[in-house]
Amino acid sequence: MSFCRYADDVVIFVGSERSGERILESLTTWIAKRLKLRVNVNKSGVNRPWDGKFLGFRITSDGRIGPAQASLDKLKAQVRRHWDAQTSVKLEERVLSWQRYIRGWWNYFSICQLWRSVKVLESWMRRHMRKYFWQRWHNRKGRLNALRRLKAKPYHLKQASGSVGAWRNAYSPMLQTVLNNARLKRWGLWVPSDFATL
Repeated sequence: MSFCRYADDVVIFVGSERSGERILESLTTWIAKRLKLRVNVNKSGVNRPWDGKFLGFRITSDGRIGPAQASLDKLKAQVRRHWDAQTSVKLEERVLSWQRYIRGWWNYFSICQLWRSVKVLESWMRRHMRKYFWQRWHNRKGRLNALRRLKAKPYHLKQASGSVGAWRNAYSPMLQTVLNNARLKRWGLWVPSDFATL
């Protein structure tokens, strides 16, 4: 049997569901008898490799690996936490905290071969960053000053007094131009694919 183990996490690969059920029952009994340990039935089971996860990864039917959905959900939760404008953290500290987190995330998941699900998330991640800045600029005067510092075009300045919400504004062509991907990267507001060129 092919298997992979890390600490107390293990996956075993067999040819059929019936074999999997038999081996799971046999191992559960053996572990209880020989090691005096109880297998967590809620975290154990028989499944196709691409329907499960192991150490945060998933394996597709053609043998490639990518981040599991649960790992992507945790990444999204961290994006919301780091770029929450309601928390009183200095921008420099926020950026450093984000860099540490996303670099660690990349170092762990960089062995993946499937990145489509992450690429889809990257525009959403940058949208949260743009939303943060829009909210931190507070009001019309603050937004006008910030946009001028960023050398925004005159027609962009008109949007400083708009009544559109921050999340919607973060997707606007104006903010995507003023706070474009290159500028965010230059400021150290990285997303996973940036590490391929850092």
